[in-house]
Amino acid sequence: MDQSTLGWTRHSKSVVGFFILFVCACASRGPGADEPCSTYSVDDKVFEFKPQLANVEVKWFEEWTSRYGETLPEPLPPQKNWQHPILSDRYAGTMHEDSFATDVSHFPGPIPANAKVGYFHVLEKGKHLSGMAPLYTFLDDQTVVTISFGRDAATLIVIDISGPPPRVIDSVSIPGRGNKMREVAGTKGRIAVFRDTSGGAYSYLASNGDVYVPGANDTIVRIPIRDRRVVRDEMVYLNLGIAVGKGTIVEEILNKKPKDNKLTAIMPDANGRVWFTSKYGVVGVIDTLGQKTEDGCPKIYAAAIQLFAAEAKIRQLFSPLPEGAEEFLADAKKAQADQDIDEFPDIRKRFRELFLGESDFAEQIQNSFSVGPDGVYIVSNIALYKLRFNDESKKVELDPNWKGTYSKGDLTYDNDHKIKPGHLNDGSGT
Repeated sequence: MDQSTLGWTRHSKSVVGFFILFVCACASRGPGADEPCSTYSVDDKVFEFKPQLANVEVKWFEEWTSRYGETLPEPLPPQKNWQHPILSDRYAGTMHEDSFATDVSHFPGPIPANAKVGYFHVLEKGKHLSGMAPLYTFLDDQTVVTISFGRDAATLIVIDISGPPPRVIDSVSIPGRGNKMREVAGTKGRIAVFRDTSGGAYSYLASNGDVYVPGANDTIVRIPIRDRRVVRDEMVYLNLGIAVGKGTIVEEILNKKPKDNKLTAIMPDANGRVWFTSKYGVVGVIDTLGQKTEDGCPKIYAAAIQLFAAEAKIRQLFSPLPEGAEEFLADAKKAQADQDIDEFPDIRKRFRELFLGESDFAEQIQNSFSVGPDGVYIVSNIALYKLRFNDESKKVELDPNWKGTYSKGDLTYDNDHKIKPGHLNDGSGT
């Protein structure tokens, strides 16, 4: 099977098969919410922009020339990272360059002899007003693919960078965040928008030119780009709203504001299965290699990040334990082992009563994650995890070699849970 297709097809039925570990009353929010996967179609709209050139003054640093003259340093040797089989071996395919999230490029920056700055001034108005584009991926030396985020809308754009100024050569609308004007008014509102990583910031570009976007409405949209143009009649989406909406074992907020538990990031693993995370701790796998549902969609298997190493985290975070905690931990451990879904609502309620009270504290995943040849590495605002998909049991699992380290405190990191300047939440970052 061609892994790059994600294994979904077009259809019109309404059931998606998946295995889930926990239950919360939330609704699906995908486009065409009654269809788990189907053709993605939007009205064509011209992306309004104006190419611009910026005047910049470039000169050598005296500290450098006083020692070395106007000579450039020798280039660094190429990195010897593992090459992800689905991402490009030459160009950036993710927000943080590669599946390791190294943020390190093979390409040199500008030098004094050739530094030129070009940009495009976005002319979109109203709810389409946009311009923030944190994701940059490359089709080739002359073509950038990015997403321009606006207050209400978002647009995937293909940019020709062969010579300044850059030029938008194609674009397509993707599911936007739907912020109202009053929500982004003032400093607090704008900061909240900056800290919202939903809607495609952690998309990825496969080496064949397919872009996979985690939409703000909990869908993953596949947008093929061929010859620097979007192939509109081959765009498809997969609705993850049901899986993401299931919530977490510890977070009551989801019952009140299910829309807050949005998709944050997606990335294929070494075998081609696509992993996804949501803000409030849903971790899932789209099984592109397994059997499909009767609708022709790949099956989805999901879990809650809170369930992994739960006892060790609770003992470290809430020491000394309150009265009744030991009995709770025993019941929670049994429910998890038995996968007794009916027990989880009661466990969630007891957890809050014992440990959280009126606090809105929650384990969150607000940044992207990394993928290696032997697993998926996810950091929350509490701990670091190495996960894998068990193809026999169809479960998302914690790597067995990591299980014993949480009780030692090695992977649950110290945190005052205050949001630092420049960070998206109270965690460590990517």
